[in-house]
Amino acid sequence: HDLCCADACRLPFAEATVDVLFNFYMLDLFPESEIPVVTEEFRRVLKPSGRLIVLNMAAQARIFNAIWMWIYGRVPLMVGGCRPLPVGIMLAADGWRIESQEQISQWGFRSDLIVARVQSRTRRP
Repeated sequence: HDLCCADACRLPFAEATVDVLFNFYMLDLFPESEIPVVTEEFRRVLKPSGRLIVLNMAAQARIFNAIWMWIYGRVPLMVGGCRPLPVGIMLAADGWRIESQEQISQWGFRSDLIVARVQSRTRRP
């Protein structure tokens, strides 16, 4: 398959054609109001048996998190536009079945690794 660059809100794939969709450190770049639009697009392109694998920034140690969020609130680009989000909770609330979720740490930087499956073809309210 070819590598392509695309808008996460309008993926250039037919409905129910993707087996596995990897999303690494991207959802935390979107405004929270747009995340359901992106995850709905993921749901659209994934096969009924398809899996979504998400790696995203987790909440950090208390003081580090406070400093990070202070910087994010003033100059988001200084922290790459990233901030911790409860993506597992957000996906579950949006009708995804969470198969596994674990927190990993790389040099003290925490990330959440989530594996989810499509539970329903349409978003839950």
